[in-house]
Amino acid sequence: MGRRARKRRGRLLTPIIVLFVLGAIFAAVYFVVSLPVLLKGTGGVFGEARAPLEVDDTPHLALGLEHMRAGRLHEAARAFESATRLDPQNVDAYVQWTRALALTNQPSQAVAAGEWAVRLDPRNVLALAYLAQAYDWNGEYDKAIRTALKAIEIDARSAPAYAFLAEAYADKTEWEKALETARKAVQLDDSSIEAHRTLGYVMEKQGRYQEAIAEYERAIELGPNLGYLYLYLGSVHRGQRRDDEAIAAFRKAIELQPEEPRGYHSLGLVYYNQKNYAQAIDMFERALLAAPLYSPPTEYLGWSYYVQKEYEKALGYFQRAAEMTPGNATRQAALGWTLYNLQRYPEARAAFQKAVQLDPTLALAKDGLAATEGKE
Repeated sequence: MGRRARKRRGRLLTPIIVLFVLGAIFAAVYFVVSLPVLLKGTGGVFGEARAPLEVDDTPHLALGLEHMRAGRLHEAARAFESATRLDPQNVDAYVQWTRALALTNQPSQAVAAGEWAVRLDPRNVLALAYLAQAYDWNGEYDKAIRTALKAIEIDARSAPAYAFLAEAYADKTEWEKALETARKAVQLDDSSIEAHRTLGYVMEKQGRYQEAIAEYERAIELGPNLGYLYLYLGSVHRGQRRDDEAIAAFRKAIELQPEEPRGYHSLGLVYYNQKNYAQAIDMFERALLAAPLYSPPTEYLGWSYYVQKEYEKALGYFQRAAEMTPGNATRQAALGWTLYNLQRYPEARAAFQKAVQLDPTLALAKDGLAATEGKE
């Protein structure tokens, strides 16, 4: 091979070698950055790469706690999430993030964060307690009970663990266990917000409304900036048709957490029950602006127009509500009656049939099915 040929070959090889070296460097950097994620196996709480950054996470954790005390729960959740990203091994950050996610009505995300906290430290009592709350608020009552009992097995004086155990018992209608456990939580720590809130919840579920109000007010005294506590208080007043007290509580909840849809929706229900449909519609619409995927206001916007015989407007909301919760028989029946009043009988009958399939005992659906018999 001549000298000229060797030179030409050398010129061809040089870019290839450079590209190979650059590729190897990139692969090494990627491996180092991704190593914490690979070691975790799942890639973080939501399947994301959560590699640690070279920044102290403590200010974010402290900031989150400050937001929490001030009642800025969504800001707290964001700060705690930042803390977990800065240090994916920080159990305390995951514990507090779990709590904040639950309190901002994100129970499935709270479960994911809580499970990761427990995976990092299986004997962390507070991690287990808040995971129990997340399970309960996500409708996984048996998991909540098992998790809270595990926390109590590790620390028999954990008031949060007893509180969330009591709440899960109440959600399973195991009233005697719920009341005994909730009282135990208060006995262990009379300054626990969650202990008093849970005892109030158990009392409310048992129809002991004045005692429930007293417990909710005690919880509010301990945490005056926590908007979700006012939702509990307002719900008791609304149930007892103390409308002025309910409105005051829900307005306070909205003032403290204007980004939270439940305050607007709850206030809308008060106005709806008063047949003040214009104000009810305004509140339900504000709830949807805060959380477009929150389904209860969608259904009640449908009812607000339905009772005023504005069936075309009602139809859109009932269709959307039924799509959001396809397993909800009542919403299917409401859609059926709206179609019936619009004289769209075949479509109404189909909606009623679906509702009956979902719940054969639902009178609203069975009556509708009978009403469409012979209608074309």
